[in-house]
Amino acid sequence: MDARKQISRVGWCFVAFILVYMAASWFLSLVIFFSFFRFDMRWYDNNLSMLLADLLMYGVAFPVFFLLMRRLPSWRKEKKEAVSISGFVRLLFISLGTTYLGNLIGLGLMAAVGESVGQDILNPVTETFGNMEPGAMFVTTVLIAPVMEELMFRKMLIDRLVPFGQKTAVLLSGLCFGLFHGNFYQFFYATALGFIFAYVYSSTGRLREPVLLHMCINFVGGVLPAIVENGVRAGSLPALWADAGLTGILLFSIAVAVTEFVKRIRLLSWFPAWERPEKGMVFTVLTAPGVWGFLIASAMLFFMN
Repeated sequence: MDARKQISRVGWCFVAFILVYMAASWFLSLVIFFSFFRFDMRWYDNNLSMLLADLLMYGVAFPVFFLLMRRLPSWRKEKKEAVSISGFVRLLFISLGTTYLGNLIGLGLMAAVGESVGQDILNPVTETFGNMEPGAMFVTTVLIAPVMEELMFRKMLIDRLVPFGQKTAVLLSGLCFGLFHGNFYQFFYATALGFIFAYVYSSTGRLREPVLLHMCINFVGGVLPAIVENGVRAGSLPALWADAGLTGILLFSIAVAVTEFVKRIRLLSWFPAWERPEKGMVFTVLTAPGVWGFLIASAMLFFMN
């Protein structure tokens, strides 16, 4: 198999997904813009906006991506391995701690950039989710996004990259996942989580665990804080207790993530490649046109956000 050709084609599939999504988003934006002049659009808010974004992303762009990706050769782990309950709980705390640490890096970086240019840089996550109802946030971020994103960035992507080695598949899956989020506020923790989810999927051959981890992260990191914050604003005593509990979970998760990383990073087992490009994997990836196409498309997402 031609590694450069396979990786390039995968990159072009993601480019197609991003371009179709952007085109559909621009078209919808024009429709909504002109509708404001003709109709009463007070019903249009962040809740509906996020639901429509998911519809465009997974109802319009994803089918194009799926049809293109299914034409590429893929492999899967024949013997699947379940993760124990204790192992899942440990992975959950590692993922939560990684999320918090990555978020701090993103916030610190953008604060420094804002300071250097003399103005605050808006956080698209805060802008999008700040005024959403918890129910709409739950549907979009806990039910829809984890399933679709794990299908795209773990199963469909990794199944087409594992011939070139587990490390290659995990690294590219994580980086693609981080870039796909389209902003530096989310890039660092999304990339790190992408590494974790990709390692779990490629090691076990099961998508269930990454999906459940992803759902838990989005609930504990997004929906639950929104519910608690609403309760705190209303003066609810249970909400104040829950807020303190979330702080405790945050600190405990960070401690677990750092400890586990130090203890286990050198002990991770990786299965080798059975397709090795002559000029090395780094050179192969960096010279694949589809990779550069994906980087340019991702830069467009960063610019839009």
